[in-house]
Amino acid sequence: LNYLSSNDMYQGNYEEAITHAEESIRICGSSGQEEIKEVAYQLLFQCYLSIQDEYAALSTYQHYVALKDSLAAKTKKREDDLTKQLFSIGQL
Repeated sequence: LNYLSSNDMYQGNYEEAITHAEESIRICGSSGQEEIKEVAYQLLFQCYLSIQDEYAALSTYQHYVALKDSLAAKTKKREDDLTKQLFSIGQL
């Protein structure tokens, strides 16, 4: 769906792009596909900017940033945990 949304957006079909991005977010919400959801929020934000809906763009951007920060924190924690494990077995 993100591919369709992106394709629609670049062709100027913003309403279709918004529909696809929103559907992607809905599906990802129940499946835990956070990285895909992040891309969908980014596409949605860009579409709202293109149609000059500043309120929706800002709201979507805030969701995008919060999700991006959450994913970065999870990645950092996984890296820290792996580093601790490697140290504990003498690999580093």
